[in-house]
Amino acid sequence: MCNATDSMTEQFRGVLDAKMRELEWPYMSPENYQKAIENGENIALIDVRKSLDCCYVGLQHPSVDLYNVPLNEFASGICDVPLSKYQTIVCICVGGPKSSVAATILRMFEYDNAYFLGGGIKGLVSISALDNQGDV
Repeated sequence: MCNATDSMTEQFRGVLDAKMRELEWPYMSPENYQKAIENGENIALIDVRKSLDCCYVGLQHPSVDLYNVPLNEFASGICDVPLSKYQTIVCICVGGPKSSVAATILRMFEYDNAYFLGGGIKGLVSISALDNQGDV
């Protein structure tokens, strides 16, 4: 589709790279996620992995509701999540890239309380005070 030597492609890549660097990525550290839970925030945890790869299995804090909305079905699947009832929306995946896209999409639709969890599932599991028995 795109020829790497094509000048239009090079121009597009340059503009896209610049725009991506300007974005303020909606990052949440595992420590801040833990603080949000400890503060009693009502949280939607959205796992954007494919259904076969999902979901995080382990002890969940009562203030956290877990949803599986695969990124490749995000446009239609996110409609099944009652986003407006949550103070904080946290997207997760294996390591962070897919969940950062999902959180950014939510931000584009004015869900300024949407974040992606740094470290993905590993970041979630690293919070041993919340879950010291769960598997991924």
